[in-house]
Amino acid sequence: MQHMTTPAPEPHKQQQLLSKIEESVSIDRIIDCDDRGIPLHRRYVLNIVYQLQKGRGKPSEIGKHCVDQFITRHAEIQSKPRKTLHEQKSLAINPEIFKEHLNRCYNLHCKYHIKPENTSNTDKKGFAMGLEDGRKILCCTGRKNLRIMQDVKRSWVTVVEAIAGNGTSIPPLIIHASSAHLMGHHSNIIYEKDTDTYFTHSKAGYTATVITLASLVKIFEPKTRPESRIKKH
Repeated sequence: MQHMTTPAPEPHKQQQLLSKIEESVSIDRIIDCDDRGIPLHRRYVLNIVYQLQKGRGKPSEIGKHCVDQFITRHAEIQSKPRKTLHEQKSLAINPEIFKEHLNRCYNLHCKYHIKPENTSNTDKKGFAMGLEDGRKILCCTGRKNLRIMQDVKRSWVTVVEAIAGNGTSIPPLIIHASSAHLMGHHSNIIYEKDTDTYFTHSKAGYTATVITLASLVKIFEPKTRPESRIKKH
């Protein structure tokens, strides 16, 4: 008698809490949301199982490996750590716009012979208070550069950083959402030796014209000024 092996999902088939049709509909929903840029969390599967079991009048304990087994049975989806992206930024991602910007920068560097150390890239990163960014979500298998849109109805802390083309950087600027400086803004922050960190505040915790101008005058210009050519006043 020839020995027959059982496929991996089969041993747990009797333990599955969702029917074949229910799982198929759930998979379609997961893929559809992922394609629209709003991938679902892993708990979506748990909620589906709980609601269906509750409606059947058969409440049962849901195993801790329920979601993992669900993903294993369907090769078209996977679970990956999520990364947040604001809705406006997600709409602005366009390879043609990036290409045009890079070509413009390249032409300016060539025309005016700009050196790498005289070129700085400044960017800001917002952190939503009370919202972790490491939770896993469900998406199509093979999906790269995974992002998820999130609302902005939270208290924010913004960090502004700049780095030059030669790898040198200037101290960061941390912007808190408040009407005044508070001692709590400066606690639990690890300072590196011989480096500075600047703090300010705004009503929403975002950058503003006044803050941008002040950071250019008090942080960026002094830190990037060629000391051998220009004397401080």
